[in-house]
Amino acid sequence: MIILTTSTTAQQLSVIPRNYESNFTLDLRDDQTNVTVKYDILGAVTSGNYLNFDNVFSPVLVENHFYDLYLYIDYNFWNTNNSFWNLYDVLWQVDSDFKEDIFRIKYFARIKTLTN
Repeated sequence: MIILTTSTTAQQLSVIPRNYESNFTLDLRDDQTNVTVKYDILGAVTSGNYLNFDNVFSPVLVENHFYDLYLYIDYNFWNTNNSFWNLYDVLWQVDSDFKEDIFRIKYFARIKTLTN
C-alpha cells in the first residue's frame, strides 16, 4: 500500500515496476476532483526488485482524498528517452500517443497528516 502525506517535503516511493527506468513521468490524479498533475522523475534508483524515487507533491495533496498513480515513458517528446529514435522511426514519424507503462495503481489510501 502506498501512503502519501500532506507534507511539503520530498516523499520516497518504492514500487515494483513493469520496466526499470531511471527517468519517467508520474501522473497523479485526484479521484474526487479529477485533476491530474504531471511530474518528471529523474534519477530513480533500482534496489533489488524495487524502483525507488523521491518526489515533492505540489500542489500539496489533500487529506482524505484518493489518488491514481501512473508511471510511464512518453515517447512523444523528442530526445527524452533512449528508445531507438534512429532505428524505430514509427515513434517520431507518426503523431501518436505512444506511452510505455511502467507502473499503474489505483489505491484507496488515506493521506495522513504528519504531526510533530
